[in-house]
Amino acid sequence: MALEVKIDEQGEVRIVAVAGRLDADGAVDLELALQELEAAGARHYVVDGGGLIYASNAGLRVLIGLADRMRGKGSVRLAAIPLALREAFAQTDVAQRMKAYPDRRAALAEHPAARGEADPLLSAASKLMGAAPDKSEGGAASSELSQAAARLLGTGDAKPSRKRTPAPASRGGGSDPKKR
Repeated sequence: MALEVKIDEQGEVRIVAVAGRLDADGAVDLELALQELEAAGARHYVVDGGGLIYASNAGLRVLIGLADRMRGKGSVRLAAIPLALREAFAQTDVAQRMKAYPDRRAALAEHPAARGEADPLLSAASKLMGAAPDKSEGGAASSELSQAAARLLGTGDAKPSRKRTPAPASRGGGSDPKKR
């Protein structure tokens, strides 16, 4: 049985349900699916392995790679790994790189991104800049936040908070000998 990959989402979390054999061929299929999700901006994952009947080292390396890429900028959780495969997962770095949950529901239950809560980093940045993140559009930054960021970065995209006046020209004794 080939690997079947189904993608679902809850809040900002992409649920990657895998079923069948996560062998070398299945690892390629899973890696391609994950790359598409990453290219689309996904950062939080729950890998639901409830339908797995086999997992090779190649398949486990794909999961390890995902966990490594998301370290510090997202999250990866395992859910519903069959009892027959738990030992294989435990003997690899998979168990050390991502937390395992008994089922999908448990993996999503305490996940802030699954509940649509703002990214903690975005919230902290917003607070420091004196702006509040917009709760609409999946946590996209509000125009107030965008303007605060633009002011902070010195770009022309935001309304300046005050007009700048040019420095007065120096009189006499300039460094240009022709003007003396």
